[in-house]
Amino acid sequence: MPLRKILGLALILCLLAIAMGTPQGAAQDAKSKSFKAVVEDHFDTWDANKDGKVDPQEIDKLLHRRSVKGEEAAAVASIHVWMRNHKSNQGLTKSVLTSTKDGTEERRDMAQKSPHFSSDYRSLVHHLNTVPRKPFTDKRPQLEDLSQGHLGDCYFVSMVGALVHRNAEGLHRVIRVGSSGDCELDFPDGKRARVPELTDGLICLGSTAHQSGLWLNILEEGFGEVTRTKKPGTPGDPAIDKIGHGGSQTTTITLLTGKHAFYHSLKSLPPAKVHQLLLEAQARHLLMGAGTPSKGKKMPKGVASDHAYAILSVQGDKIQVWNPWGNHFSPKGEPGMDNGFPTEKGVFTLTLQQFCEIFSDLSIETAEAASAGKHRKK
Repeated sequence: MPLRKILGLALILCLLAIAMGTPQGAAQDAKSKSFKAVVEDHFDTWDANKDGKVDPQEIDKLLHRRSVKGEEAAAVASIHVWMRNHKSNQGLTKSVLTSTKDGTEERRDMAQKSPHFSSDYRSLVHHLNTVPRKPFTDKRPQLEDLSQGHLGDCYFVSMVGALVHRNAEGLHRVIRVGSSGDCELDFPDGKRARVPELTDGLICLGSTAHQSGLWLNILEEGFGEVTRTKKPGTPGDPAIDKIGHGGSQTTTITLLTGKHAFYHSLKSLPPAKVHQLLLEAQARHLLMGAGTPSKGKKMPKGVASDHAYAILSVQGDKIQVWNPWGNHFSPKGEPGMDNGFPTEKGVFTLTLQQFCEIFSDLSIETAEAASAGKHRKK
């Protein structure tokens, strides 16, 4: 074969290798505008009342606008994340948005004083470039694909994860996809909600099930709709922001299963009793969750306070739990109460004694159908 053809073939193979080795989302990310450039392009349109700043109400309306897509939606969502965490703020000027020195991406395990518009924006652009735009795909929902988004709804996502771990097929019975892209949700506890096709802005804010579809975002939006009257939030907030004002795993268990759930405070329960409760629940394939205290107790590294986890299994005195952040953590030193526990995609294992030292409460599904009565406490 002539040298010219050999070189030409080699070039083609090289280009193919580069193309195959570069994910489509990453290639799109590289072409994206900066956060500052997007603000420069769109600020005057965002500022609907022409007062020289964008306020929370203007940003919330943009989140629901179907014409706000891609990079613009990611920028709007990153501004919303900051505003939601700074309720006293009355608006941001173009100068502030384009000149503020950016910190690292939002951390859910610690308080952050510095803004993180650009870093959040880059993360959200990548999310929009890679997430499928339909409720379900051919990929079966799996626990390892789930991760909580920019909402404070760990109590909800943790129990959705527990449900997926037990039986993901039930999700298709809850979510019915309409021909126009909207979804009807029939929760097992009898509540119903209609969720219009999600805008890019709302997709940015919600949790992700990665390549299995938008079903987790849709569940969050539907949960926000059915709890809207109970968790009022700030006027103008998106429905999914309502569920970020706090909630309980017992309420979520009932919503997702139609069964009562017991709440157990671990303050006065001996480890043997906790072990018994967990083993009995596991034997009956019931959903289980646990929460950490909000303050007053030092947490092991990598374990967050005031946070909800799913309990996946109990083997002897070893308890496997799942953090809905879907995070990774490697202890520096011997794993345990000081250095934390090796964590892969949110899953880590600890002893019964460690579990009782770390967690403050349990929420466990029962076999009893839910009624108008309140959730039980023990």
